[in-house]
Amino acid sequence: MGEAAKWTGRLAVVGALGLGCHDDEADAPAFAGEYVAVYAEPELEPCGGTLAHMDAFVVALAQEFALGLPSAAERIRFHWETTASVAVSCGREVAGCVVRGEVFAGSMPLNHELVHVVARALGQPPAFLREGLAVAYQGLGADLFEIGWAPEEPDLRVLVTLSGPELADLLGVYELVGGFTAFLIETYGLPAYLRVYGALAADASLADVDAVFREVFGDSFEETVVAFEADASECAHQRFDAKLVECAAPEVAWDGASYSERVERACDQDDAIGPYGDQPPYGDQMLFLRTITIPTTGKYELRMAGDEAPSTTLPDIGYGGGQALGVSLIRCGACDDGGWLTTRRGDSPRAWKLRAGRYALRVHAPASEPAEVGFSLTRVADESP
Repeated sequence: MGEAAKWTGRLAVVGALGLGCHDDEADAPAFAGEYVAVYAEPELEPCGGTLAHMDAFVVALAQEFALGLPSAAERIRFHWETTASVAVSCGREVAGCVVRGEVFAGSMPLNHELVHVVARALGQPPAFLREGLAVAYQGLGADLFEIGWAPEEPDLRVLVTLSGPELADLLGVYELVGGFTAFLIETYGLPAYLRVYGALAADASLADVDAVFREVFGDSFEETVVAFEADASECAHQRFDAKLVECAAPEVAWDGASYSERVERACDQDDAIGPYGDQPPYGDQMLFLRTITIPTTGKYELRMAGDEAPSTTLPDIGYGGGQALGVSLIRCGACDDGGWLTTRRGDSPRAWKLRAGRYALRVHAPASEPAEVGFSLTRVADESP
């Protein structure tokens, strides 16, 4: 997912977010938002709220990183292609890439690549920082329940000098470098992290990285790695991700004890995001984003309408990725013991202790045809001593 083009230096803010003017009428995008222009293969069409979601994501990133926004003539060019076409455009089998400042992706949306484009204004550091920032800010995507992978190369000291393609070839390291980035931002603050990001060259050595860490953070690279491994390395992506859009979504009003709804969901609705790809099962997912506040720490049950089985604390077998009709709750904020709840239609309802606070609420449904999606969230008695 790394940027395929070689960076040519620190870019001006608007120039980095924008991608140059394309005035030829034949070059008109298939779908155009305010900040993102989508060039899609003929058979591909986004759900009704996807462009608005991508625009909102670009705005949130620009605000987070204190950057300007592109003009209409400089909109980010997003090429939505089939999986086979992306392999040709990117030169390898990947979900997406950035080539000469333009996104080529087999998923719509694919916020990871949008982070890369926006972050071009911030500098050209080593790949472990570029990919770490993209993973830490890419959002939750369409997976109902993310499964963490043990990285093939768990030593951050080794990853520092690897290229983007080398990182992409190692299972699980994207989550590792994303978690490390989130830890650095939480520990030292975003301004300090971005100073480090902008001070390092793409081919920086481990000694270069250590020198900049000492200068900006006041700690050596080794000290930050040891602290991360001790306190935060087990934090999964859905918890450390910034969730800029998910946690800014409209809030559900409820009494803190019981909430339920049953609503028709369809891809053409103006708040439907997806379909996250070019073919089922991963290309047949849409999301509806809201937030909900848990007012009191306690045990809560999340249940899909029609599922009458007793709730369980563990997900059912085969509970990862692919097509789903379900709902998920992920706590906003830094990694802690806040917990999360997620369930899908036909599996066991879930019950778990949730800390008080704001949560991202995602409703998941297949995009290919309308479906009635119902669920309930209920505060339940905790029988543990």
